[in-house]
Amino acid sequence: MEKIPLILLLLLPFSLLAQKVEFEKRSRYDKLPPAMQESLQALYGQLPKRAKFYQEYQKESYSYEAKFRYRGHCHSVEYDAAGQLEDIEVRQKWKKLAPEIRQPIEQALEQQFKRYRIRKLQLQLTGPEQDLAQQLQAKKPLIPSAYELIIKGNDGQSWQLWEFLFTAEGQILRQEQLIEVDASSWQLDY
Repeated sequence: MEKIPLILLLLLPFSLLAQKVEFEKRSRYDKLPPAMQESLQALYGQLPKRAKFYQEYQKESYSYEAKFRYRGHCHSVEYDAAGQLEDIEVRQKWKKLAPEIRQPIEQALEQQFKRYRIRKLQLQLTGPEQDLAQQLQAKKPLIPSAYELIIKGNDGQSWQLWEFLFTAEGQILRQEQLIEVDASSWQLDY
């Protein structure tokens, strides 16, 4: 009898295993973990007045996120539940991406989808906090460790929302189908 669940798991399409379900809820600055507050000050100095803070819920965990404009770009700074920095994402226009990076990404997407539309491109910055602070405060172009794309892709049957993470060379690191949910229907156990 124990073989049946394993067989059912093996029969599930891969796309069902790579789904990302999450939602965000606004939070106040004073409700954020102190480590996150200190980190934001170290990275950016004075935060913009219009900064918005969120608690982001996934099925089995939660994290925090700060969103604001900094030097003309939308920044999203993500932290784990304890307030430790996970990554910084900086929004950029697709057409401003260097052709040597854009071409391998386009080829990978064309292999997966008959048609696709890029909804959002973000430069992902990871590494030691001091290095990131120096990179953010320097008036030079940012050097991303990866690129995150949100796309709407059609595989010939239907349009679906996807999140891709590409290396700095344009190779796929991760892809997940994004599932939109009603936050009121979630049972949170943490």
